[in-house]
Amino acid sequence: MNYECDIPDWLADLLPQPKQPTRVFLDNTGLVCAEHPDGSISTFGEDLLEANDVLKSDDTDLVYADEVYQRFSRLDCEVADKEDRAIWIPVDDGKAYRMIYPMTDDDRYHRLKWAWEEFQELDSVWRTDASFYNSWNWLDTHPAFWTRSYSYWSDTPKWKESMLWDWETEGYCQKIYVLAMHDEDGHVLVALELGAHVPNSDKYLEALEETVVVTDTYLEHYHDYRLNSYAATYEEAIIMAAKNVDKFFNTDGSEKHGVFYEPTEIEKELAKRIEETDEYLGPARKHWRESRRKVAFADYGTWLREHLEDL
Repeated sequence: MNYECDIPDWLADLLPQPKQPTRVFLDNTGLVCAEHPDGSISTFGEDLLEANDVLKSDDTDLVYADEVYQRFSRLDCEVADKEDRAIWIPVDDGKAYRMIYPMTDDDRYHRLKWAWEEFQELDSVWRTDASFYNSWNWLDTHPAFWTRSYSYWSDTPKWKESMLWDWETEGYCQKIYVLAMHDEDGHVLVALELGAHVPNSDKYLEALEETVVVTDTYLEHYHDYRLNSYAATYEEAIIMAAKNVDKFFNTDGSEKHGVFYEPTEIEKELAKRIEETDEYLGPARKHWRESRRKVAFADYGTWLREHLEDL
């Protein structure tokens, strides 16, 4: 699939190729059948839930034929509208329902496409009216803050390829660190600390007793001193934060290059200490950095499992 222009370029590079779903249908005798991407057919009994559980155990995407909805989907004794896409199946003698909801890679892609389109509309509104309301929503959904929507991260990874599609495209404002402070004149200010998503992360693997660099993680945010915002009220601080983000980041979430910025005193001190540490450790520090293995996030699970098997 060509993702060009539909979603931000940096995100398009991280998505897997969409896989073909398995089609669930009923044969002439009413048995549940599944047509797989390779054209083969599997036949089950008359229990759709059982067939669904077997098929989903392999992380298979499913789509359902019209006759499946017509036969199985019931909600309040009525056939559910296929536009809802969910199949409601009575369980426990009709005392409860279990919902089956089809989700394919194409659906996951279109959800990201929709999020990108929504932000572009917000961006157009914000540039004509940078009010608190518009600034808050603009920050809350800005692609510079999009992160993966799960955080499983251990020496025994359990994620599936379908999870590589899942991203948090809204809700960032709740993650902004807010604090009160005094300015030089003693007035109280609202301070906001925020930062874009982290592309790469160091991961220490206890089982292997080594540190690897996992690229394209995007699981968390960093603190970007350039975006620090201070104002007399929270509303004013949010408006300022949005303007700071726009100064250093493009609307697609990529960083603008060549924007002048004067580091703060604390940043200068941190840089000095890092330099001193590198000088003290000498070539060993550089060697350690260069020797760390790099693993793409999409391949991390497979790579790690293979190396754990060798232990």
